[in-house]
Amino acid sequence: MKQLAVIIALIATTMFGVAQVGNDPNAKKILDAVSAKVKGFKGITANFKY
Repeated sequence: MKQLAVIIALIATTMFGVAQVGNDPNAKKILDAVSAKVKGFKGITANFKY
């Protein structure tokens, strides 16, 4: 039973890894724009309420 769980986990991990591969020109354009904007910041802070 453990072997089956390990095999399923490996297959799922492989499938998720393959799904992330790609070169979308629109994604690159968005990431470049965000990167340029963030590089202009002096710092980034986040406030969390819990």
